[in-house]
Amino acid sequence: MCITHVDEAVQVSGSRLPRNVVPLHYRLRFEPFFSTYTFAGSETVDIKVLEPTSTIVINAAELKISNVVLSNASGRSFKAEVTFDEENEFAIFTFPTTIKKGRYKLSLKFRGVLNGKLHGFYRTLYKGVDGKKKVIASTQMEPADARRAFPSFDEPDRKAEFSISIIADPSLTALSNGLPYRSHLLPNGKKQTTFEKSPLMATYVTGMVVGAFAKSKTVVVNGVKVAVYCTPGKEGLTDFALEAAQYTIKWCEEFFKIKYPGKKLDLVGIPEFAFGAMENWNLNIFRETALLVDPKTATIAEMMQVFITVAHEIVHTWFGNLVTMKWWNGLWLNEAFATFISMKVAAHAHPEWHVFEDFAAGRRAGAMRTDGLMTTRPIQAEVEKASEALGMVDGITYGKGSGVLWQLEQFIGDDVFRDGVRVYLQKHLYGNTVNDDLWSAIGSQTKAPVEEMMKSWIFQPGHPVVTVGSCDCGSGGRLKLNQRRFFYGEPAEEGTKSAMVCSSPSADIDWSNAGRWMVPIKLRYESDDGVKEKWVMLDSKEKSIYLGNDVKWVLANSGGSGFYRTRYETALTSKVAISELSIGERYNLVSDTWACVRAGLVSSTDYHDVIKEFANETDPNVMGIIIGSMGTLLDVLPKANKPSFRAFIRELLTPTLARLGWQEQPGESVQDKQLRGKVINTLGCTARDQAVADQGKALFRQYLVDKSVVPNNVAPSLVWITAASGDEAQYEEFLRFYNTTQNPQEKVRYLYALAYFDDENLLRRTLAASITDVVKKQDAHNVLATLLDSDIQEEAWAFVQKNWDILVGRLSETGMISLVGSFSALSKPHLEQQVRDFIATHPVRGGSKQVAQMLENLRINVSFRERELERLTARFGVTEAAV
Repeated sequence: MCITHVDEAVQVSGSRLPRNVVPLHYRLRFEPFFSTYTFAGSETVDIKVLEPTSTIVINAAELKISNVVLSNASGRSFKAEVTFDEENEFAIFTFPTTIKKGRYKLSLKFRGVLNGKLHGFYRTLYKGVDGKKKVIASTQMEPADARRAFPSFDEPDRKAEFSISIIADPSLTALSNGLPYRSHLLPNGKKQTTFEKSPLMATYVTGMVVGAFAKSKTVVVNGVKVAVYCTPGKEGLTDFALEAAQYTIKWCEEFFKIKYPGKKLDLVGIPEFAFGAMENWNLNIFRETALLVDPKTATIAEMMQVFITVAHEIVHTWFGNLVTMKWWNGLWLNEAFATFISMKVAAHAHPEWHVFEDFAAGRRAGAMRTDGLMTTRPIQAEVEKASEALGMVDGITYGKGSGVLWQLEQFIGDDVFRDGVRVYLQKHLYGNTVNDDLWSAIGSQTKAPVEEMMKSWIFQPGHPVVTVGSCDCGSGGRLKLNQRRFFYGEPAEEGTKSAMVCSSPSADIDWSNAGRWMVPIKLRYESDDGVKEKWVMLDSKEKSIYLGNDVKWVLANSGGSGFYRTRYETALTSKVAISELSIGERYNLVSDTWACVRAGLVSSTDYHDVIKEFANETDPNVMGIIIGSMGTLLDVLPKANKPSFRAFIRELLTPTLARLGWQEQPGESVQDKQLRGKVINTLGCTARDQAVADQGKALFRQYLVDKSVVPNNVAPSLVWITAASGDEAQYEEFLRFYNTTQNPQEKVRYLYALAYFDDENLLRRTLAASITDVVKKQDAHNVLATLLDSDIQEEAWAFVQKNWDILVGRLSETGMISLVGSFSALSKPHLEQQVRDFIATHPVRGGSKQVAQMLENLRINVSFRERELERLTARFGVTEAAV
């Protein structure tokens, strides 16, 4: 450890706070200054000293601290000298005498900057409806940025009570964790608002917002006052979130059998936020697209995002706030459970949405892509420093974590799962826990080996591919199951052997480098007794199962909830038609086959033959992965061969558009509504269907006059289609729409459309704007990611390198991590080497694991391009139109 500005006599060991002082109650006062983007504060903390010491160590970063005084109950005071360990973000208070065990008050003053990095106590700038610049001061404390707002014992198990006061202009709204109970004017004309004392909570869920806000109506849900706050002019977009919050509170109180622990819940939408949202106790803060929505114009996906995000943050009240992980290596306990339970809430409220099918194609699929890398990590990984917790905010924590919880619940039953969660929460209310506490509670409700099973999924990286083979199948009726770890590419370590999906069941696997899981497998099969389902626990490398006589066919992962891939002997599945598979099973079939293509175990042309069988697909998520993979294959082809492949896409999708039509039909399913938008977008943009593009552009002009003439789920496609062939006048129109619309979803559509034009000069304008205030900091990395996969890819890459320091200064740390992840799109050999050379000398704070994963993905993508180019060009020849 490196200590800076600290005398040897007061050195501390490690990056964690010493355990000799416990915080009990913070009294905090904040005053933001919008003219200088700074803030001042004062603080008194009731502490308990557990052993004699002459130093107190506290977390602080980017703060100036003064007037540090420690006083005891008898009134004796001790003034401290302040030094800093900047590397570990410590402030060290050294006293002239030894402080005895007992209770004290630690008082101090501090000053800080309302930074532009979207963390700690920060500023966000936006234009009001009057066109003038406005400022909001907001907080984002997770994972370890409370120390940027106030000196604190900033670790998740250092829970305390908080009493917060905010001084601000009387015209502004000030919000914090508690209800305001006292407000008075100060001699300088400002107003001081004091909030009720919080319950025992971690520093990272403290929260504040100061700015000009409009407020929705207040609804009372089982005694809890719930309201939505937004910037003025967006009041009409709050109702849906308010309804979602009401539903979620009622559902969670019944599910957990614990009343919501607070008197109020404020949901606040702000123009710039690093994450989707944050679960500050009783003060949930959101980026606007995750909270504000107009159901009259929004797509189903946009409404799902709002509902699930609102539910996710409210679920955290129980899973994260009331009961909290002891340290950041257990972050998944918070996030995976909030993700999983929020989907259960949404599925209960809106069964027509097919929430879990959407999850399988979204977050779980993304997690499985990462988890197939050699550079993946376990769900629970080591975190030495709090700053490393940023690396845990990824698809493994959210997607894999919630995926294995879904797998567990389906295996043991939802009632058993629910009862175990209730035991866990009741036992640990207001406390901190580790994994074993949860598995012990759930395991107490069932004879299933919950703890042993879950440890095999939580503490080792990767996931298995299950091979389903026959043992005298059709006579003896025995089935052979085999598991091995799935990899996309060859293991990096010298001397290890590949264990990739679809490899031969008899392949020589080096199990010293491959995990073994307790895999709960739900089999569906037909034997002489009819069609049946059976749960099997594959807890060894290989297992033989008796199913019955005359087994005709077998499907593993019935229903699709298992977090593993499957491969079959052809005879076991040849009698099952695609139409007989559930949505989840069809999705897994395509997803697993596409994974084989990326891994080099199935050719792209064989995959082409597979997806031709899905011409009549009705589910938007199954079709979504097909459409996404076709975009990847199209990108590999040279320009002269692309028309032939586009013709195939048109052949595949045109019958679906003919069936669905451009307008919604009475009584049609949510899935048809979503599928229509995907098909129109793909035909009009990717497949360059001129008739679809022309109709799309004509409909867009009508949409601008009357939005009701276009189905909500088609409207975004019209934006992309119009942009794809748009000229400078169209670009200017989109830019104007982006700057003036008050609808967050429309704003995002028009912004990303600016990176979707075919005209390279227009794309260059968007590229230049990405590091200016034209593009919000929260969106810049997504805009750049789109351009890094566009026709000006190499220019965009040169731009990122040239402006790296500017990007580091503007983007949040999570934004930089996401931006670097998009470098895997630079899948040409000469660009790959440039990426490797550049990233070797440009580290990303908190993103070392994501950098390693990006580099591995990049290698996989380059290999895929090199491997499949010849096959694809042979299959999709040059057409006369391309010559």
